[in-house]
Amino acid sequence: MEHKCLRISSIEPESVNGLSIIKAEIGTGANSRSIFFRTQDAVLTPCPEAWFCLAFLPSMKQGVDLCIDGSLSPKLLSATDRLSDIYCSWYPDFHRANLPDARTCDSPQVLGKGVGTFFTGGMDSFYTLLKHRDEITHVIFVHGVDVGLRDTRLRRQVSDMLERVGREFGVGVIEIESNIRGFLEFHQINWEVGHGAAFACIGHLLAPNFRRIYIPSSFTYAELFPWGSHPMIDPLWSSEGLEFIHDGNEASRAQKATLLAQSDVALQSLRVCFHNLNSVYNCGHCEKCMRTMINLHAAGALARCTTFPNKLDLKRIKRLAIMKDAERAFLRENLRALENRPEERELYEILHRLLQRPIWLSRLHAQFWRRLRVWKRSIRRRLGLEQRSQWPVLGGDDDDAR
Repeated sequence: MEHKCLRISSIEPESVNGLSIIKAEIGTGANSRSIFFRTQDAVLTPCPEAWFCLAFLPSMKQGVDLCIDGSLSPKLLSATDRLSDIYCSWYPDFHRANLPDARTCDSPQVLGKGVGTFFTGGMDSFYTLLKHRDEITHVIFVHGVDVGLRDTRLRRQVSDMLERVGREFGVGVIEIESNIRGFLEFHQINWEVGHGAAFACIGHLLAPNFRRIYIPSSFTYAELFPWGSHPMIDPLWSSEGLEFIHDGNEASRAQKATLLAQSDVALQSLRVCFHNLNSVYNCGHCEKCMRTMINLHAAGALARCTTFPNKLDLKRIKRLAIMKDAERAFLRENLRALENRPEERELYEILHRLLQRPIWLSRLHAQFWRRLRVWKRSIRRRLGLEQRSQWPVLGGDDDDAR
């Protein structure tokens, strides 16, 4: 019986009106999906290493062979077994990767000159940029990941932020558009599982420009658990010509906020929100916004941060539903930052009660407030006081994502 093979086909690099564009079809026969990347800030170069990173997790999830045309980096190919070991131990429904036709490249890869970092404008991104500001030459932002491609209003705000950061820090800015998140989700790879591999794919498409790319960490060494970007995983996507470094595990969010407090540019640009209702930059009341505001408050910088309300709303904090491992890890970090500060006793007690609340009760709590928000939103829409979200269908093809 012939084994199914996940194959990359119809690779079409082109340049149109200053845009560097790559399109491809990836899948197993009828179960395939188109993917695209485009930017006017760099030249994208298709390479087997990029397709390896992109298709590796879908092939493991589906239990099919991964067929890569062309010669792969020996360093990257040699990491296959270790990557399989880690992912299979994390996710029992994954299968070991198999590359039946893989061959290695004998010619040495050319090292690029630049040093990049993936950058969203968030706490982790700014920490890595500030920490390595004398080394980093470019920041890389991917539209279509946490900012929808159709949300032109929010995208303009983000581009303005990136321009300001580039100017103030003296770094180049590379903005890339892609449906890579929708592609992975089509192949049943949750973004929390696949984002590290996605960034590695994009990094290899930029490889001729860089010798090293930083991937900012989300968690400290003390709070590590299975996650798409991880200090055990990210370096394994490296080749002889491009090194990936998972950066920042030594610092908690509170410690990162202390460093950001020294930068007016960071405090005028910080962006963490994924809700973005009506294309707002930061909503100021979701879990991620609230915990970031607590970070800044603990660092004495919230009043100077112009992208958030300048004061904590303790009533809103009490209503937070903390259910995910990541949310609980960040909550523990904030508790540690506040535990020896008597003046913050009320806030500390609120956060402590949130952490102690059973998960089932947090779920009921979340359902109640979600239904209340939906009801309020429907009333506002009927009254013409609120527009529908601009968030796109991220799994769409090139035309759908415009």
